[in-house]
Amino acid sequence: MMRGFQIRGLLFVAMLLLTVPVKAEDKPIVLGYYPSYEKFSIDDIPFERLTHICHAFVTSDPEGVLEPNRLAPDRRLTAAASKHGVPVILSIGGWGDADGFEAATSSPEKMAAWTDTAVEMMHSNGYLGLDVDWEFPRDESTRDRFTALVLQLREKLEALTAKTGDHYLVTSAVTARPTEAKWIDGPAMESAIDFLNVMTYDFAGPWSKVAAHHSSLQHHAGDPIPWRSTADAMEYWHKTQGFPKSKLVVGVPLYGRQMPVRTPLASLEGKPKSGFSTPFYRDFVKLKDAGWTEITAADGSPFLVAPEGEVGLISYDSPSSASRTGAWARENNYRGIFFWGIGQDCVEPGVFPVMNAAIDGFHDKSEE
Repeated sequence: MMRGFQIRGLLFVAMLLLTVPVKAEDKPIVLGYYPSYEKFSIDDIPFERLTHICHAFVTSDPEGVLEPNRLAPDRRLTAAASKHGVPVILSIGGWGDADGFEAATSSPEKMAAWTDTAVEMMHSNGYLGLDVDWEFPRDESTRDRFTALVLQLREKLEALTAKTGDHYLVTSAVTARPTEAKWIDGPAMESAIDFLNVMTYDFAGPWSKVAAHHSSLQHHAGDPIPWRSTADAMEYWHKTQGFPKSKLVVGVPLYGRQMPVRTPLASLEGKPKSGFSTPFYRDFVKLKDAGWTEITAADGSPFLVAPEGEVGLISYDSPSSASRTGAWARENNYRGIFFWGIGQDCVEPGVFPVMNAAIDGFHDKSEE
């Protein structure tokens, strides 16, 4: 019965979207995710360097009811961003909320209540869009329910636009891994999406067999996983999933992935989970003072290696590699770049080395 509801709903909303087109501006995007639970002050956000902010996260309870929390939504954030002309998008979901999405889309009634709540929560708190971060649809049923959810959000936001005159964004943070992305129906939802934030990071971690770089721009020679690079991930979303480059935004992480080895591509089989962590770039100053040294792979991807006699390898984006990624996104005509998460590379007040380097690369500051 749910399947029939999905198909009828998709056909209806698809017809609606043919008559009410999504407004897609051509301006480049420089977006930062603001994970407010990390307690980086709103006052310290570099609004002047960003075109958009995604506020993470609001989640659903086990029954699929969307619930606010003490950190989101937050009118202080939307008010501060508004003073700088930066729209804030309310991000819903995130890692660990897949069950909430599945519950919320388990019936037409629950989905309708969820989308009503999402739109009201967004509009009443000064946000200008909704970012759907379902990690991850896992089969045909959740694929179709994800599509129906996005289309229904677009339908209700268009109805709100008719009342207010404002355009409200529908975006989504999507996986870079084809093994997971196959359960997203790009062609069915593309018309409803303003842009996708492709999570071109977390290519490697505790789940991996070898210590690959977690956000490499190009594929590493010798890496057994053929899709593990930003270039390959973006090509997948453009060519396989059918999204135009004007709707694709490239991810740049401001954190690293630490693994309990000393050599890139070394085996991770049998390594203790305690040897894995996700340090922020702002922590690297202390690590370098403690004797960690930087090495660079043949493709330019940086790693930090623990001092002699210790075990530890961190893959990350440096200012140099982030600048290359920003420049690559521009040269390959992608819509923009985004960061996870704001504040993680703040080495001192007002100083964001990785973020600024990526933005300068994207805007080609070398030619100014």
